[in-house]
This record gives sequence, structure tokens and C-alpha cells, in this order.
Amino acid sequence: MDNKKLMKQIFAGTAAVVALGAGFSSFTTLDQTQLGINYQFGKMDTQNAGELRGPGFSLKAPWTSVTKVNIDLQQADLKDVETYTKDNQIIKAQLSVFYKLPASEIVNIYKNNPDYESKLEKTVLDAAKSALGRTEAQNVAQNRDAIMKQVTKETADQVKDLLGIDIVSVKMPNFDFNQEFDQAVAKAANAKAVLNQKQTELEQQKVEKEKTIVNAQATAEQTKLQADADAYQQRVKLEADAKGKLAVQLAQAQGLEKIKAAVGEQNMGTYLYTQAWKGDMPNVMTGNGTGTILQMPAPGVKAPAPGK
Repeated sequence: MDNKKLMKQIFAGTAAVVALGAGFSSFTTLDQTQLGINYQFGKMDTQNAGELRGPGFSLKAPWTSVTKVNIDLQQADLKDVETYTKDNQIIKAQLSVFYKLPASEIVNIYKNNPDYESKLEKTVLDAAKSALGRTEAQNVAQNRDAIMKQVTKETADQVKDLLGIDIVSVKMPNFDFNQEFDQAVAKAANAKAVLNQKQTELEQQKVEKEKTIVNAQATAEQTKLQADADAYQQRVKLEADAKGKLAVQLAQAQGLEKIKAAVGEQNMGTYLYTQAWKGDMPNVMTGNGTGTILQMPAPGVKAPAPGK
């Protein structure tokens, strides 16, 4: 009797656990950025494959499982990607792929390409290696954005055709070269810096030389201008002196003409003589028309009395 009672209790407990489990497996909830695909006993429910579960709470049969699919922007990181540049330099990079699963393609993606993540990463990896292989190592840094834009374009077309997935962008946040290349770059950068310094010094020397030439030219020009100014002043002075002398000569000529008109042309000789006479007396002169020669005293000396 006790055994029967025990068996009933065990059976009741088991039924309760099964009922409780069935209750918890009879619904599902999805986030706002999720859609759900129905599976029955691990196989996609092909009869209702086109009916995806939307966000929120929904009921389901206990034997039905729901695979939650994220339809928001997703990111896949490819670390330690190793490849070669155009000039055979080893480069290690990290790639980040940003993509979305279109709602209209989810069933096909999970039905035909359940391993879509690995296929997507391989496609991006091949495109990135190809793009880096067309670029010299020294140009990778400055052309990084352009390289990734090209990788994005190439992979977007391929992944869309192959998987139905939308590639939004491919980024290369980090990359590095081997030690030998880094040393070579550092050496080249140092050589370039030295060359730039020498070029700067040469340019400074050229500037100083040009300044010296300009200063010399300015000094020569100033000297020439001063010489021209002095010559001009001398010429003006000579011309003024000549004009003055000419004016005096003209005035004298006009004066003589007036004198000639006043005294008469026949008396001009006497007039000119008297103008030229300085007051000197002749040493001898005849007196009274008799032919007697008289000795004339020097200026300031009394003449001797007659007969002495």
C-alpha cells in the first residue's frame, strides 16, 4: 500500500514538472531589434517559413524552438590579419565589418547559408588582401580611408550577390608592419628631416644673398640719385650764372646805347677813357702850348714853385 502511494506521488511530481516545463516552453519574447525563425525538432518550419516572429511576446508549441535573428547593425572583427603590400612588406591589420541582415532575406540566409558569418569574413578578407597588395607600404597610412572604401565597395557587391547581406562599411582601425620596415621608415624619416633642414638652410642663404644684392643695388641707386642731384644742382647753378652774366652784358649794352645817344658817337672814346681813368696824373705834360715840359709830382706831393 505504501508503495502504491509512493508511485502516485512520483507520478504526480513528474507530471507537474512536465507541465511546468511545457508551460515555460509555450511562449517566447523578442527584443525590438530581433526577428524569430520557427524550428520544429531542430528543422526549419518550411510551412510557415515566411512568417517571422516579430518583437515582443508570442505563444508557440512546446516542440517549436525560435531562433532569434538580430536585424540591427552588427559588427564582425577580424584580428591579426596578415598579408603583403605591393612592395612585399608584411602588414598585420585588424578589420571591422559593419553589416545588416535584411528582413526579407533572413529565411534564405539561414536556410541556404547558415554559416554566413564565416563566408562574409572570408570575402572581406580576400578583398582587403587584394587592395593592400596593390598599395605600397609607405602609402598605406595616408590612403587607409580610400583603401577601405574600395574594400567596402567590392565586398558589398559580392556579399549581396552571394549571401543577400548588406555590407555598410569595412574599417581598418589598426595596422602594423614588421620591425625591419619600421626601422627603415624611421631611417628614411630621419634622412628626410636632415635633407629638409639643409634645404631650409640653403633657402636662408639664398634669402640673405638676395638681401645683400638688394641692399647693394639700393645703395648704388641712392649714390647715383645723389650724384644726379648734385650734377643737376651744378648745372642749374651754371645756367643761372650764365643767365646772370648775359643779363649784365645785355644791361651794359643797353646802357652804352643810351650813353651813345646822350653824348654822341663822336664823344664815346673820350667817355670810355674817362670811365677807365683811375685818377692817375701823367708824369709830364706840355704847358701853354709853348713846348715847355713840366715835371708832374706824384699824387700827394706838392709841385715845386716855379723857377726852383
